[in-house]
Amino acid sequence: MSENEIPQKLKLPNMDIKDTILDLLKTSTIPDHDKMMVKILLPAMKSPILDKIFKALSSEKEKMEQLNQKEERIALKYKVMVDRLEATKKQ
Repeated sequence: MSENEIPQKLKLPNMDIKDTILDLLKTSTIPDHDKMMVKILLPAMKSPILDKIFKALSSEKEKMEQLNQKEERIALKYKVMVDRLEATKKQ
């Protein structure tokens, strides 16, 4: 193995991160242009950059999931409120 060659063990985590980043990009809300730029530049990115992108996309996914849960809770509260109003109208 030459000095410039990266051992196979070190390549695997980056490949896992790259695959995960590609999966996160599918559901991300960033503009399509930015998604394409990340996809194009992904093979040339180094580990610190990959980590930053992964963290950003992961936190975005968590925030979107929290917003979806909040939306579901609000919809349920609204439904309960409407049901109670309908029940009081019938009386």
